Amino acid sequence: MANRIYPGIVPNPSAALGYDGTDFRVLLVDTAGSPLVVASCLGSEGVPLKTDAAGRLEVKAGQLGGNYLGLLTDLSGQLRVLPGNDGSAPSYLLVDSAGYLTPKLIYDGSVWRSWQGDSSGVPNARVGYDGAAWRALKTTTGSYLYAQPRPHKITSVLVALAAVAAGATRTEVNINGSGFFMGFSHYMDGAAIGCSNTYCDVYIDGEASPSLHLRCNSYTHDLINTTYAAAPAAGAFLSCPVGWGGHYDAANFIYSGGFVLESHFTTSLRVNVVNGDAANATSIRSMTWYALWV
Repeated sequence: MANRIYPGIVPNPSAALGYDGTDFRVLLVDTAGSPLVVASCLGSEGVPLKTDAAGRLEVKAGQLGGNYLGLLTDLSGQLRVLPGNDGSAPSYLLVDSAGYLTPKLIYDGSVWRSWQGDSSGVPNARVGYDGAAWRALKTTTGSYLYAQPRPHKITSVLVALAAVAAGATRTEVNINGSGFFMGFSHYMDGAAIGCSNTYCDVYIDGEASPSLHLRCNSYTHDLINTTYAAAPAAGAFLSCPVGWGGHYDAANFIYSGGFVLESHFTTSLRVNVVNGDAANATSIRSMTWYALWV
């Protein structure tokens, strides 16, 4: 009965303070006399709640295989969740100071890094390089890729009419930089037919042999062969879109020639003109066109 104290082992009485629906029962205590509360059930057997040495309740809410495990918390009592695995051990999710997730999705060869997003949180992929920094590709408002050609500066180099010794070489352009060679034109006033063999050599990026080796006046073109009425002034040039060659005054061994042929270079450009007359000096005037990236 609930109104009785039952004698136990002398001299300790036992009081029936609990009821299971059928019988009144006494409180279960440990060896120190502290009440033991059976708050869970494992199968058919009641299990008491577990506390640590300070009397704090220990809840084993997780299971690893066949063992129940407690929840992991930090020193402030915040729950610590390991939702990832690096192949050897579970890992935490990284958050910033505001508690937002910062997943490391990109590997730079030494460490994992987070994606950078814009003001709307859209990942900003930096796939372009301007020579100093990596930059994102630019798009229009319709999300179409916006391509802006790299700016360049076109330069023309004029070398005045001057004598080049028999079979000798004269350097017309010698620069360092990145850009593209565009074309070459020259005018020759020689002492013999051999000067018509004068040619141009173009060296790209310090190469030992020229990328371009052309005897410009070997090109014939209707514009030159049929349309000029009189020999132009000494040192003048005739124009043609691709390549040309002809003579102003064959009796006096005066010729002209040139070509337009684009060739890119990344470190340097050198343009030489070589007197094709191995026996006589030839007066040569040249014009070289090239562009440099800016």
